[in-house]
Amino acid sequence: MVELTPSTVAAISGGERFRSIDETPDQAISMGMSQILDAHRVLIIATGIGKAEALARMVTGRVGPGMPASLLTAHRDITLVVDAAAVSGLDPALIEELA
Repeated sequence: MVELTPSTVAAISGGERFRSIDETPDQAISMGMSQILDAHRVLIIATGIGKAEALARMVTGRVGPGMPASLLTAHRDITLVVDAAAVSGLDPALIEELA
């Protein structure tokens, strides 16, 4: 568990999930990349146009610390659950290949 900074709590409050600062947790579970890569299975859910650039960089970009999610492409059992908007930055042929 890690303590969230006041600015993080403020940033995640006031949305659909946490309607006010009073409803927003001030702690979170934190996992490092090594812990995630040691998992038996990894599930990534990406929805919406706001995830399109990151998803495209993860799938087609250079693997390295500049894009930590790219490291997950080497995992032995990874599943991506995405919507059309999230994959809008990918070539349709690549989407078909990955499906």
